[in-house]
Amino acid sequence: MKLPTTFRYGARCMVELATVAEHRAVSLRELSECQKVSAKYLEHIFRAMRAAGLVLAVRGMHGGYMLARPADRITLKDVYEALAGSTAPVECVDCPESCPMYDTCFMIDTWAELKHAIDQVLSRTTLRDLVDRKRRKQAAATQMYHI
Repeated sequence: MKLPTTFRYGARCMVELATVAEHRAVSLRELSECQKVSAKYLEHIFRAMRAAGLVLAVRGMHGGYMLARPADRITLKDVYEALAGSTAPVECVDCPESCPMYDTCFMIDTWAELKHAIDQVLSRTTLRDLVDRKRRKQAAATQMYHI
């Protein structure tokens, strides 16, 4: 199963906001340069995240975006749902009437179990967790041993 590009880019940008935006707004241009994603594409992503109440737009010379809630209160599931909708791998998990074979389907339990597992991981992972992970990995990468 492949995660949508909008979610992957959106999650990375949200972690970037959580890293620096406690103190200031971050412009789409800055996020675009940092994440190597076009600003035009990020406009689409941030429009959806703003509509979902995950980010706030700040106007003015030092404007940009900030998190709408503390980083420990925004999960990857929040970001996924804002950008991609349901985590169900097939439509019938959320909408049984979409499939004429739903009542006799031998795969539906597996699809529902997969959705549940994905939801669990995304729900328990906050932006704060990812900021902490990012900082640990960056610190480990910068440690060098010289002889």
